[in-house]
Amino acid sequence: MNNLTNQSIINANEQTYLSLLVSVEAGVGMLQIFIAVCDADRQRENIIANYEQELAPNHNIYRVYLDSQEPSLKQAITQQVTLTENAIAIVLGAETLGSFNQNESLKKFFGYLQWTREALRELKMPIILWIPSRIYDQIPKQAPDFWSWRNGVFHFQPELSLVQGNFSINQSLGNIKDNQEGSVFSPEQLEASLAEAIQQWGADSSKTEVLYSQLGTLYAERVESAKSTDKQKELILAQEYLEKAIVLQTKFQKLEALATSLNNLAGLYDNQGKYSEAEPLYLDALEMRKQLFTGDHPDVASSLNNLALLYHNQGKYSEAEPL
Repeated sequence: MNNLTNQSIINANEQTYLSLLVSVEAGVGMLQIFIAVCDADRQRENIIANYEQELAPNHNIYRVYLDSQEPSLKQAITQQVTLTENAIAIVLGAETLGSFNQNESLKKFFGYLQWTREALRELKMPIILWIPSRIYDQIPKQAPDFWSWRNGVFHFQPELSLVQGNFSINQSLGNIKDNQEGSVFSPEQLEASLAEAIQQWGADSSKTEVLYSQLGTLYAERVESAKSTDKQKELILAQEYLEKAIVLQTKFQKLEALATSLNNLAGLYDNQGKYSEAEPLYLDALEMRKQLFTGDHPDVASSLNNLALLYHNQGKYSEAEPL
């Protein structure tokens, strides 16, 4: 793995980490099941320690360990977590299941997952289940009901500096690439989370804003990558959700997120050839990012590049060149 490849993996992992952090914060007070996939022990510990530190001031964070003999997710949480308003459960121990040809514990784990939906409904908290890719690969088949109502999947690729022992980077990367098609969320999962958030906090809360942003970005990605099942419908949804996010991000002064939403909405207009609607949004995002970041920040560079391409597509070469 060369330095460039490793750096690109680090950058991708940073984005995944931020998505996980935002999703967990938005899910506080609701049952939210997040699956985090990581194969390196040291890397997993570093990620957990980082978000524990960021979330600790306002939340009660619990590390929950599965019983290797009876690996019930519900039992582990109810025995080790105090059910408070701001509780977050981090579930560990799955990485040891099925090791050394001891498959019975892994079979039990899948069995508990498959029949756990009703049992978990009383747990109004985000649950982050950490698993290795070898277990993740089997969940859709072995526990399809659990798989169908998960709220998000976050894949962390192996970083060279954090890999220890006989861990196979190439094997893990292959597993991740095979399973990491598209977003870490499905539209159905996020729509369900949004409905819960609106019911609990209202349509104009700061927590709901996060879900508007995620949904708008997801639908935009699906439209632009030709993965949407109904392009026109998802294009409209992308615009509507991004516009709602922009209103709330402006209200709550979430400036970095606002710049991203402005940029994403501009991209939607740009791809439709609506250049006059895209340009002011690109300009607003650029000015905001210049105020937020110093030096050669990649977000500023991205905004400059977007504007240059916009002008080039319109034949405004004199305006594109200095960018």
